[in-house]
Amino acid sequence: MRSGGNEGLALLLVHLLRHLARDRPTYAVLGSGTICRQTIMVPHAFDNAAWMLINTRTGWIVSAGKPYGTVLRGRVHGNLT
Repeated sequence: MRSGGNEGLALLLVHLLRHLARDRPTYAVLGSGTICRQTIMVPHAFDNAAWMLINTRTGWIVSAGKPYGTVLRGRVHGNLT
């Protein structure tokens, strides 16, 4: 990961969501795709609903089932937390 990226922001968001919603899992996932060579996303389930992807670079929240317009289209490297 490059320094000065959104990795720190994503990890802070994960810790905040884990504190606010202790009963729901939240992760930080590093991936690469066709739009961005490297990105970090935060999957989270709001109010026991479907999983959503939070892009810390753009602030967009999209459905994990239909991630149209997101940057995760390639391989996912794993859970960082």
